Amino acid sequence: MSQINQPEVTVNIVGANTPVANATQKVLFVGQQVAAGTATSGELQENILNDNSWDTLFGINSQIAGMIRNARANNQVTRFDAIGLDDASGTPAAGSVAFSGTATAAGSIDVIVGSEKNHKFTIAVASGATAASLGVLLETAVLADTKCPVTAADTTGTVAMTADNDGTLGNSIGLEVNGAVAGITVAIVAMTSGATDPTL
Repeated sequence: MSQINQPEVTVNIVGANTPVANATQKVLFVGQQVAAGTATSGELQENILNDNSWDTLFGINSQIAGMIRNARANNQVTRFDAIGLDDASGTPAAGSVAFSGTATAAGSIDVIVGSEKNHKFTIAVASGATAASLGVLLETAVLADTKCPVTAADTTGTVAMTADNDGTLGNSIGLEVNGAVAGITVAIVAMTSGATDPTL
């Protein structure tokens, strides 16, 4: 039998003096847009800048514009891409805030729609104010907030809240009331019944 002797070799491994940079970071947002947006449904929008362009692309009150707006408030550096989707002929979630009684003292009531930081409406209540007048005040405040993800409609003190986008995500929009005024009772019906989400 033949035997091949392997030579003994010493090898030194020296790391290359080449810096390795971090890869560019990107975040992709996928969400529902509204009809007022200019973006084509399902089309990738690349490199969305820090210029509020998401409001024009997807509609200022859309789910996806709200997501990007809040992310940009905390991160002005990372590249953002987004895909907006039209509603899928579904059903928007709905809820309500209902006032009853007549105020026997002055005070204020806070109504929060989805976000205490972004959509908190303080209703000033005068002594003698009726439930119907408070419903008008809340409806006016919600409609004045163009970024709010719901539309409000008052009927004699009961303010119906309807999500601006169809689908199940509207079911998670919280409705909350803080504060109390003597003589006034406030009842909340949570957002529900949103159905049929778009598919990517």
